[in-house]
Amino acid sequence: MHGRVKVRTSEEQAAAKKLEREKKIKKYQGVTEEIYARREAGSLDEELLKLTETLLAWNPDHYTVWNIRREVIVNILTYSEVEAKTELFKRELHFLEMCLKVNPKSYGTFMQRRWVMSNNPDPDWKHELALCDLFLSYDERNFHCWDYRRFSIGKSEISPMEELEFSQKKIESNLSNYSAWHYRSKLLPLCYPADTLLPSVSADSSSVQEDKLLQEFDIVTNAIFTDPNDQSTWFYQQWLLGRAHKEERLLFFMHFPSNQMLLLVFNQPVNKDLLNEVQVLISGNILQLEWSAHGSPPTWPCSLWTAVLISVDTSVNLECRFRERALNLFTSSVCAPSVNLEEIGPAISLTAAKSGVLHTHCEAICELLSIEPDNKWCHLTALQLRWAIDPDSSAAKIMDHFSALEKEDPHRKGCYQDMKSKFLIETGIPSFLKKRDFSHLNLSGLGLTRLYHTHFFSAVSILDLSNNRLTNMQGLSVLVTCQELNLDGNLLTEVEEDILFLIRLRILSLKSNLIEKEDSLLLLEKIDSIHQLNIEGNPILKERDSSLLINLFSNLILNCGATSTS
Repeated sequence: MHGRVKVRTSEEQAAAKKLEREKKIKKYQGVTEEIYARREAGSLDEELLKLTETLLAWNPDHYTVWNIRREVIVNILTYSEVEAKTELFKRELHFLEMCLKVNPKSYGTFMQRRWVMSNNPDPDWKHELALCDLFLSYDERNFHCWDYRRFSIGKSEISPMEELEFSQKKIESNLSNYSAWHYRSKLLPLCYPADTLLPSVSADSSSVQEDKLLQEFDIVTNAIFTDPNDQSTWFYQQWLLGRAHKEERLLFFMHFPSNQMLLLVFNQPVNKDLLNEVQVLISGNILQLEWSAHGSPPTWPCSLWTAVLISVDTSVNLECRFRERALNLFTSSVCAPSVNLEEIGPAISLTAAKSGVLHTHCEAICELLSIEPDNKWCHLTALQLRWAIDPDSSAAKIMDHFSALEKEDPHRKGCYQDMKSKFLIETGIPSFLKKRDFSHLNLSGLGLTRLYHTHFFSAVSILDLSNNRLTNMQGLSVLVTCQELNLDGNLLTEVEEDILFLIRLRILSLKSNLIEKEDSLLLLEKIDSIHQLNIEGNPILKERDSSLLINLFSNLILNCGATSTS
């Protein structure tokens, strides 16, 4: 037995590791307590700096200790000479590199380095970029490092175009580098911003020149065919499909004399600053109006904007001008909207060049789909391309794509059903507006799970949304002219505050929903115009005596099924 190394049993090893761990924890806690004590005593000196260095070398994610370390450095800098300051920054940067080697994804370390470089009188940004390259070579998806690289680029003289080339190299070395694709999406608007001088394009930090977008489609298509199962390229393509700009257009101009209110409806949410381009005139005289967002916080983009207009002579003409277009409305025609039909519908208009490229891209995706019929990304992209190019003639194929997506990706079935709802509503808008008959709109039995683009229906008087699968009332707040609303046969569990913005609502039908509590129904008492309510077939009638509900809503006609009153 002599001369042989004693091999510890597993129990002995476990006990030894436990003892060693307890010693480390005790030492760690001791250093932490000493750091807090010295800070409490105001001893922001070199000794405390060393203590924080010891602890952060063990655990670079202790954010409080990083804060204390910054306090110490600031204090030391106040009495140090220039050379000492330079040496302190140099030493700190070296220490931070050591911490990053312990944990290359340490948020606290990168934030400390950002602070040091921001205060360093002689920063070396080229070294910082080289450091980013090093850590990205270890892990190309280190998003803390990508963020720090963007910060360093902003401080250095490196141009966005050079960074775009950098992202290209990263992608070429690995097509699955999602971070590089994402970085590219941030750089393109900087390198190739859309021409904001064109009348159809407004300043938008995400707008990209069309010709460059087309080139990007070619790049990402090649990447997709290289590896159809790589999500990174599909995500980037989704981003490209959403980059086209949509011009702001004024859809409706309405006047409510009884409410002393003017209403503007745009084709998309707009900021209040855009209202500076709107002029409202009475008999040729420009009015000074203060516009408010309808149903939204004042700082949020909104599709509907209202202004107070004291009663005016009904024989005069109201005119609204926006970007060289005018909408006229005689005040004697109460709530009769005047509609701009030159460009309607939410679909993005495509130039001939872009339309041709998207057609080619769609054909390529469909070819890939024939090879990989179960690839959900192929179905999703083909769906979106057909939706963008010609939704009317491709409606049947688009619906087939929705069915395939629900089958291949059941965990996101709800998302696809919402998308389908958006498609069905969106494709019906142009024909609805062209009729110029806004008295009635029937959207019943479409299987809608969510409402989209409801601002296009803000002039509708009677809206039928029955026999769908709506679970909430989001989107209804813009229906300012609606007098009759049918929500029968949906999946609503309560009446939501969106209903309060329907200032002209007279008849509301909630038959055969899932409403259980009377509290939400009490919201309806706040609508002065409401006259008739139908809650037949709701669970609330099983829980409460209908006569009690009738007494609760004694000011209107309540239909509970077998019992109703006025």
